[in-house]
Amino acid sequence: MANQNFRVKNGLEIGVGNTYIQRSVPQRIAIPTAGTTTLDTIDGTVFRTASYTVQARTQNQIVTSSIGSTQFGSGYVPGTYTNVPLFAQTGVGTGAKATIGIVTESTIQIGKSIGSIFSATTDISGISSGSPSVFNSRLKASDYENSKAIFTLSNVGSGYTVIPEVSVASPTISNNTVTGVEIGSPAVIDVTSVKLTEVSISGGTTITSLPTATIPAPDGGGVQAEGIISFGFVPDAYYPVSSFGISGRAVGNISISAASTDGTGVGFGFSARVTGLLEHNFANSQDAVNAGVDTGAFIIFQNNVPYTGAGYTPGNFPVTITANGTSNANAVLAHDSFSLPTTRGNMWWSQYPITNMGTGYTEIPTLVVDNPSIGSNVGVLTATLGISTIVVVNGGSGYRRPPRLVGVSSDLVGFAGTIGMGVTDTGIFISAGSGYNTGVTTLTVTGVGNIGSGAEMTVKGYNPDGGIEAVTVSNTGVGYTVPPIVTIENSNGISTGASIVLTELFVKDVTISNSYAGYGITQGVSANDLSFSYPEVGSNVATLTNDYGIGRIQIFRKADGLAGMGSGYLSIPGITISGGGGTGAAATVASLGISSACIAITDEGSGYSNYVNILSFDPASPEGQHNIYVQYTYDFINITSAGSGYTSREVNITPIYNGAWYDDAGDGGISTATDVIADGIHLINVGSGYTAGDLPLIPTYGSPNPGGTSTVYVGIESFISYPGLGYTVAPTVTVSSPELGAGTTATFISSISVYSGAEYDIKAGPGYGGTHVYYIQPINSYDFKVSTDKDGNDPIVVGVDTSLIDDNLKISIGGIATSITITEPGTSYQIGDVVGISTTTTLSDYSTSVGTGVSFTVTNTYTSYQTSEVTLLHSIGAASSDAYAVEYSGIDNEIGIGTFSADLDGNNVNLKFTSSYNDTDLIYIKNHLTEF
Repeated sequence: MANQNFRVKNGLEIGVGNTYIQRSVPQRIAIPTAGTTTLDTIDGTVFRTASYTVQARTQNQIVTSSIGSTQFGSGYVPGTYTNVPLFAQTGVGTGAKATIGIVTESTIQIGKSIGSIFSATTDISGISSGSPSVFNSRLKASDYENSKAIFTLSNVGSGYTVIPEVSVASPTISNNTVTGVEIGSPAVIDVTSVKLTEVSISGGTTITSLPTATIPAPDGGGVQAEGIISFGFVPDAYYPVSSFGISGRAVGNISISAASTDGTGVGFGFSARVTGLLEHNFANSQDAVNAGVDTGAFIIFQNNVPYTGAGYTPGNFPVTITANGTSNANAVLAHDSFSLPTTRGNMWWSQYPITNMGTGYTEIPTLVVDNPSIGSNVGVLTATLGISTIVVVNGGSGYRRPPRLVGVSSDLVGFAGTIGMGVTDTGIFISAGSGYNTGVTTLTVTGVGNIGSGAEMTVKGYNPDGGIEAVTVSNTGVGYTVPPIVTIENSNGISTGASIVLTELFVKDVTISNSYAGYGITQGVSANDLSFSYPEVGSNVATLTNDYGIGRIQIFRKADGLAGMGSGYLSIPGITISGGGGTGAAATVASLGISSACIAITDEGSGYSNYVNILSFDPASPEGQHNIYVQYTYDFINITSAGSGYTSREVNITPIYNGAWYDDAGDGGISTATDVIADGIHLINVGSGYTAGDLPLIPTYGSPNPGGTSTVYVGIESFISYPGLGYTVAPTVTVSSPELGAGTTATFISSISVYSGAEYDIKAGPGYGGTHVYYIQPINSYDFKVSTDKDGNDPIVVGVDTSLIDDNLKISIGGIATSITITEPGTSYQIGDVVGISTTTTLSDYSTSVGTGVSFTVTNTYTSYQTSEVTLLHSIGAASSDAYAVEYSGIDNEIGIGTFSADLDGNNVNLKFTSSYNDTDLIYIKNHLTEF
């Protein structure tokens, strides 16, 4: 703001500069609406100041003395309300405001309340419903009184044909220890929708194809359930099956299950399984022959690695082979050569002994077997890798027990080795004692449990008292698994108190203790990929180097699934090993075996039953072993149990070998059922939104009709609940039992909680320390409800007997105006106008628009005057430009009509007047101007 030098002459004028100009002619301005108006403008580049005399007048205003014939209304909320807008019920007056005092129309003493019902001690007849009501104090419900039940559906249930009925135990007063608490309101659970759990068909007929199934959609919207026909197989029905064999000692033990080849992936409706027995079911072999069924035997192990036996050597032909059948027609077999051997258990190393594991192998090498003497069925072998050497490079320190080998491949099996530990000169704790510096002191190192040996120690030095100060490890020893014990002996007989405790070891060596040092690695390895685990003390971890060689040799299964035993061998073949990145590996074949490829069936025989017939081998050399068994062919499946819930008519047949070590019981087969019995609809989509009006649901079917009676069962999908009031323990929820005996009853888990906030409190109203207003809803001459809304849709609920309240609880009903004081006079009022409170006027933040009837008649009006002397100044051209209007004298009657201000518009300086009222008239005279 620019600095100005103001001087006041007798309070009449302000002079700035030296030049004075004669006053102007009076100017009149009418201001119809309250607001800011520009009175005059001067050129700031010519004139520095201007002075004015301004007269303002506002007519037809009202004050408190203008109030007459007052109507005080009714139904208002008690309290004092300031600056309430008034409106003209007649006339055009506007802008007046008043402070209005409202007092209670009537007060009711409350006797008690139970739930949402209040009782008065006096007759309340005549009180209007919806009248505003105010309590004289707050009544806080306890947690018990304010508690509610919460419900979670824990089991939807199944087997219902109608909406389940749910009941909730009521809150009981016997469980409530709070004084004055009445019985609360019980919680309610209503099931609103269900979803399908099962569709059954009872008494269905045999069908040869599967019809479509349609389940009705829910009427009220939601998701329509979908499903496909499920069925059981017709018992005692014989279905053809592609010819297949079963081997082992328990032929006839089979597993039958439906195949999900229809692409639905639905599995089995009730986890049912068809049980049955593969059989020819012919009275005799001739009937089977007439039906074109082969009941003869043939040799197994054509697709999997067999047990060929071992120990056969060249030159022991002929081998006698007998097929022990159950009829007189035994099979006749011929044997002309040998194969590579396979045996039971882990005796592989006795059949393919490794004479040199070799070193440096990082991949599986190639093994080539010499060609057979007869034919070209060469045996195929493969190998795995194993650890051939482990060398300790650095023994580390700080170990208290042997470390672990880290980084061994997960495929490595069979490794066995011992990590030898020696004594180190770190981690030795000495209690010196005294008197050991004379005579001979001997230190003896003994392994715990006599595990480990060879460690030697001597005394290195003594302290002045003859105590042992230092020792030297002269031999680390080997084989320790925990730090050994040191015994101190002295020959002088006077030494005492010394002790030596060893706490650390180091890795000295690793001894591989099994014949094949780990085997079974079938993938590439890296040299030195083993390491020791970290020590218990410090970080001086031991290090090693390791190498890989051949670990095991075994028969290789070829890409076509056939095993590589080969055939046609008349002598023991050799093995050539190459590749794999290493050198030196060598192995041999120990003996020969007999595979099915070495045997020809010259006569199948006939009449074989469901029992395994063992072929008896009589080798010329006694060291030979064998285990070759007969396999049977089957052409039909007999269903002995219908099962249920299947969706595919294809049946998987899996033989079960009833022994512990048989490699194979046959490949099984597939049969397709021609006749099935529909037993239900397998649900692909259980649907949603089904209500009571949709039940019972009746499915429809395409052709062929499955027959029987269809029943749709449902479980609970959704529910709504009313939480009740006054629970002290979680209520018991009881659900009706399902109509289906095998169904499950739906269950709910209940708990209790306290209503958040103060939903069930009574709050004090205006004038009593609170701000809350309720609305009364009379029921009869003494009982009523109190609601948070005028229409009574949200009644408050309390669980306390209010007759026990010390505060003498009362409720004030309605209110009338007792005083009206005008705080803003407004304008344009005429005598006789009626002025009141609008029915939409909100008296305060805590009162809605209630109550009617406050009004008064205007008995007189008056006019307000204001006369002011004003100087207009500015600082155009200075460092900071600004304008000022200074009212340095003035007079008014009772209230001011307006205020003056100034602003700049470029080089123009404006004098402005802000009127507080409508219909304001102004007259001003410019007394003089001052030039620069």
